[in-house]
Amino acid sequence: MVFYYLDKLEKEHNWWGMFVRDCKQFLQLKPLSKYVDGFGIVMIEKSDWENEENKVYSLIEQCSKHKKLLFMLCDSSEGYPTTYLYYPFFEYLEKCGIDKKRRILMYNNSIHTNKIHEFENFYTFYYPSFLYEFSSKKENNFNEILPSYDFSCFNRKSKTHKLETVQKIIQRNLNCATTFDYFNDTEFNHPSFLDIQKDHDGNGESSYLKSKHYFLGKINICTESEYYSTFHEKSTADCDWQWDDMIHLTEKVFRNISWGIPYVLISSKGSLNEIRRLGFKTFDSIIDESYDNADDSNRIDLALDAANELLKKHNSEEMNEILKYNKKLIVEYNNNLQFFNEQIIYPLKNHINNLVI
Repeated sequence: MVFYYLDKLEKEHNWWGMFVRDCKQFLQLKPLSKYVDGFGIVMIEKSDWENEENKVYSLIEQCSKHKKLLFMLCDSSEGYPTTYLYYPFFEYLEKCGIDKKRRILMYNNSIHTNKIHEFENFYTFYYPSFLYEFSSKKENNFNEILPSYDFSCFNRKSKTHKLETVQKIIQRNLNCATTFDYFNDTEFNHPSFLDIQKDHDGNGESSYLKSKHYFLGKINICTESEYYSTFHEKSTADCDWQWDDMIHLTEKVFRNISWGIPYVLISSKGSLNEIRRLGFKTFDSIIDESYDNADDSNRIDLALDAANELLKKHNSEEMNEILKYNKKLIVEYNNNLQFFNEQIIYPLKNHINNLVI
């Protein structure tokens, strides 16, 4: 499988994105200008499309006649396909005569495991970007920091499920190191909140990922970025039926795994199942994790109950074995060709085999 990149951009040295950055050891990469024949994937980074739209469109138009090329918009970290973000791009591909099956969006959202799925006027493709990002990290913990709270719960944006989680943490009077929120979208003054901005290292938003405050809790109450339901506000009217099946795992989950921090996960229904599908162990052998499949109406309460149960197991032999196993496994993905093929290459090849040329 050959992946082609746009090599005629004004900022050519910036063509690589998260996918190539994290998986280049597995990829056969060639410049698009060298394409001659055969099936291949043309990668278009979202940042290139946004910054050099006319140039990107021109390059696509020039090679649109090649029927064996698929065009993939790479937005590896995003969690949802929406009209205002992506449709202009795929509408342009349609104008160039590039049929629907050759239009693919690769992004960080799982719909029914690792298959390519039809989504309105393009197809979607799941790439677990943060799994690969953390598999390649060399320095991934601060072993010298001892937890001074029972729990930690870090939030950066005022989303409904995060606000509800924080409110319930306060109502339960949990001993929790909590932030809400990093961007000051919501006014708060509860004495339990940490103000991480005062200890900010000045390197912008990315320093949030390295904040030592994250290690102040024994158990992390992890509120994932998206919490989907059928009527998610970012869903389009024609595809409400898909939203219940979307699972979006970000740096929050894989940071816990990489750093060996036990956690409960407040996210879309079935998220723990997806973590297990990727090969990792969760804590279902030592606590009740049925909250993962509970209804939206009581999933947060059940997750906080599970957090209390997990706290009782803190530093136990069973817990430490799970943490040790996951920390070892996530590093191995950086060189696991078989997993990469199963997750990336085989689904693309199956999709190509179904093309009518």
